[in-house]
Amino acid sequence: MRMIGIGLMTALLAAIAMLLGQQGLWASGWQVLRGMVTGAPGLVFETPSTTDLPAGSSGFAAQIPRATPQGPLILSGLPAYQSASFLLPVEARALSGYLHIDASLQALTGVEAVLRVSIDKTRRAELLLHPDRLSGGAGRSLRIPLSPLDLSRERLVVSFSLQGRSAQAPCGPEDGTPAIVEIETTSHLALTLDRPLTGLRDRVVGWGGAVQVGWPGQGNRAAALARLMAAGQAQRGGVPVRFAPHGLAADEVLHLLPDLTAPEVADPVTSPWPRPVAVGANAGLRQFHRATSWRFRAGQPADRRVSGRLRLDLYLGQLSAQARWTVTVTLDGRLLREVAAPAGPLTRDIPLPANTPPSAMIEVTAYAHIPRPHLCDEGPELMAELRPGSLLLPGAMRQEDPLERLRKGLVGAPIGLALPQELALPDAARAATLLGALLPKDTAWRAVRPERARILVVGGGHDLSRWVEMPGWLLDHTGLRPLHTVHPARTGSAALLIRPDPGQSG
Repeated sequence: MRMIGIGLMTALLAAIAMLLGQQGLWASGWQVLRGMVTGAPGLVFETPSTTDLPAGSSGFAAQIPRATPQGPLILSGLPAYQSASFLLPVEARALSGYLHIDASLQALTGVEAVLRVSIDKTRRAELLLHPDRLSGGAGRSLRIPLSPLDLSRERLVVSFSLQGRSAQAPCGPEDGTPAIVEIETTSHLALTLDRPLTGLRDRVVGWGGAVQVGWPGQGNRAAALARLMAAGQAQRGGVPVRFAPHGLAADEVLHLLPDLTAPEVADPVTSPWPRPVAVGANAGLRQFHRATSWRFRAGQPADRRVSGRLRLDLYLGQLSAQARWTVTVTLDGRLLREVAAPAGPLTRDIPLPANTPPSAMIEVTAYAHIPRPHLCDEGPELMAELRPGSLLLPGAMRQEDPLERLRKGLVGAPIGLALPQELALPDAARAATLLGALLPKDTAWRAVRPERARILVVGGGHDLSRWVEMPGWLLDHTGLRPLHTVHPARTGSAALLIRPDPGQSG
């Protein structure tokens, strides 16, 4: 009887395990158990079945990083907004996949906050911040399965919104940053593909949209110059570039450029205007307390034409009878316009100062003046939207500077280039940026001996003593200056030495 009882118990346990597996509860239970042990579980949203492969199918795994990450995305304070882009393969076909988000979280005691994740303006996940568990910071991972519609796109735009309230706000020193979320650079798309990422365009996708240029070994200076020139041309077209021991050759980079160059910066003089600003994290309806801000640059680094006006198109939500809106527009922290506005649509044309640099930061802030019966009452939830009609309109051409005049003098016969010394990878990246900024589009060039070169590419710490008494220019990260003004006569980082045409003969 004892053996029969053990057999029945074994059969019962097996049946329960099978039922849990069919209902998807086994994985959920294991996830909960893992969270109890580690305190930082990975979270799976929606239904795992959206990523199942068809029966009998197989594929190739690939991880696609965030497009051109310059560092983590930081959401600071309540509310806060950020956005990121993820490219999808062009030649290979994505069969299934999910978005993996790594986030570091911090929140003060008494904060009620949630991190919302949306894909192409559709909310796909929410993560509740628990201040009692986050006082010293914590890491969490989110996994969001992708639908067939998601996988059919060329680019996924992922928006992050940090919403909530603090028990301290708006009182005391803790009012400013009750919660901080950092979206790490390890976030990625995990895809199953029908073929590997072997095509040139798909390899760029696998690098996060940046062209990875292979740096040749010692002694191959002609190949190094060719790759520097190709990388500079890519950067001039708005394509991010990085150098690595293994990557694309110069001819592969040039072959890719027509497919990769952003159309709005392909020709900076004739690039399309006007330019929308209600994109990325600035797009869509916002919900907040007291105030919200939208930020964007006045232009792009390669622009030859400056922004002349901001056409502002806002919608401001309804307020109580005693409340009113104030909208401010600033340029690099200086006030351009302040408008008292009622609820509803608000449109204004705001002139920008002459020759505003493309790097200037424009900030639009909507602030609600609402009577508060108590000092620590944060007030009602408000709504506002920076609408698609918000545009940057073109202004005058930028004034010609010494670099522009020097660039015009380099048009014509092939330019002689020389690389007197080997470059380290960081110096190669800087040199490519300088070449892209200096040389006109499609410049013809050839490798020559240093004494015959019009342009010498040198690395950090290069001795300039033999050159500083000669006519010419030095272009480095600080800008353009005559050679005779360079003291001490040594480069601090990669630089270009531009000399008068020495009548190159090869």
